[in-house]
Amino acid sequence: MRIHTETIIRSNPMETRVGNVYAKRGGRGAAQGQMMVLLHITEAEKYESERALMLIITKEGVPCGVTQYSFSYLEDKCPIAFVEGISDIDLTMVSL
Repeated sequence: MRIHTETIIRSNPMETRVGNVYAKRGGRGAAQGQMMVLLHITEAEKYESERALMLIITKEGVPCGVTQYSFSYLEDKCPIAFVEGISDIDLTMVSL
């Protein structure tokens, strides 16, 4: 058996950016090891303030919810991982 760990730091780990993964804090989700993936940061001009839109996933990586926070809430939080490719998602909506 082998465990491979990637230790190359590609950017500032404290930088709040789309793709960051944060541990869920408090409640049943935290006890179950759920995590939150930063999906999008809204623009302040269109809303009261910048908002961080988060996808909640189980410890197995299965989506199980969504939430949002003020962007400033994440500024002092340290991410535990990073999901590559989130910012590259390009979906097409079609009429029914």
